[in-house]
Amino acid sequence: MQERVKQVLRVAIPYLLVIGGVIGFWYGLRFVLHTPYPLMVVESESMHPTLERGDLIVVQGVDPYEIQRGDVIVYRWRLHGREELIIHRVVEINYTEDGTPRFFTKGDNNPRPDPWIYPEGIPPERVIARWTGVRIPYLGYLSLWLRGPTAYLLIAVIVVIAIVWEIFEEMKKRRKETLEEAPAEEQTSTMEGEGAAETRVYT
Repeated sequence: MQERVKQVLRVAIPYLLVIGGVIGFWYGLRFVLHTPYPLMVVESESMHPTLERGDLIVVQGVDPYEIQRGDVIVYRWRLHGREELIIHRVVEINYTEDGTPRFFTKGDNNPRPDPWIYPEGIPPERVIARWTGVRIPYLGYLSLWLRGPTAYLLIAVIVVIAIVWEIFEEMKKRRKETLEEAPAEEQTSTMEGEGAAETRVYT
C-alpha cells in the first residue's frame, strides 16, 4: 500500500509543480503589471490591423489621468446583459466640471466610435488597463476554443487520464524490474549452494 502511495506521489508531484508554477506566474504578472487581467485575448476583428483575432496581448494597470488620445485601453462595460471587457482605442477625452476624464473609444476597424458609451463616455473607474504594445499572434486561439464549463471539464479529464497513465506505466515498470530481479536472486542462491556442496565434497 505504501509503495503504491509513493508511486502516485512520484507521478503527481511534477504535475502539481507545473500547475503551481503556472498559478504563481499568473499572480506574479498581476502584481508586477498592477492589473487583475495582465494577459488578454483579442476576440474580434474590431482592432484590425493593429490587433488581430486570436492575439494574446500584455496589458498594464494605468492611472486614468495618464491616458492619452491614441492609447489602446481595456475597459469594462455591460453589453447584451453581461459585463464585457473591451479593447479599443481612445479617440477623444472630455473632462467634467471637476476635472474627471471621460473617454470615448473606437475599434480601428469600426466605422464609428463605440455607440454604447454616449453621451457620458467611459468613467475612470471602468478602465481596467492599457495595452503595453506587446502582442503574440495566434496564441490566444487556444483560449477562444477552451471556453465554458465543458472545456474546463475536458481539461480536467485529460489531466486525470495523463496522471493515471503515468501511474500505470510506473507500476508496470516496477513489476518488470521485480520479475527480472527474482530469477537473478534464485540463480545466485543456487550457485552459492553448489559452491558449498563442492566444498564439502573436496573436504
